[in-house]
Amino acid sequence: MVPTIEALKDTDSLIVVATGGAGTEDLRRRYPQPNVIVEDYVDFARVFPFTDVFVTNGGFGGVLLSLSHGVPLVTAGLNEGKNDVNARVEYAGVGVNLRTERPGAAAIRSAVDTVLGDPSWRARAQAVREQFEAEDSIGAAVEVIKAVVAG
Repeated sequence: MVPTIEALKDTDSLIVVATGGAGTEDLRRRYPQPNVIVEDYVDFARVFPFTDVFVTNGGFGGVLLSLSHGVPLVTAGLNEGKNDVNARVEYAGVGVNLRTERPGAAAIRSAVDTVLGDPSWRARAQAVREQFEAEDSIGAAVEVIKAVVAG
């Protein structure tokens, strides 16, 4: 979180940070800039429709939620399978994979500028969103359950 805030704190970008309840007040004191919002919890499903780029460690759920809203990504994370998720983000062309566990502010700023400066990143993320919407995931799950129950 800190390198991302450092990268974008003095820009015109609105930065929304979710801490999960760890260090929220400290971050608020450290970053009083009006474009930095730090909360324990953020309902990203409500925020993503207004989001231009999502900077994340590459957790599977967050990446899928971002793409389900057509939001391109900047990812950084190697542990807990995040390297695999982030490699797929890169391969699909829906975001920039920084290929590190601890990115610096300059790398994050450059990646965000790259994504925001080229509309093809959003176009590819939107295409993935459309693919998600075209699938009948509930129907597919029902068919798998029926097949398992039927033996």
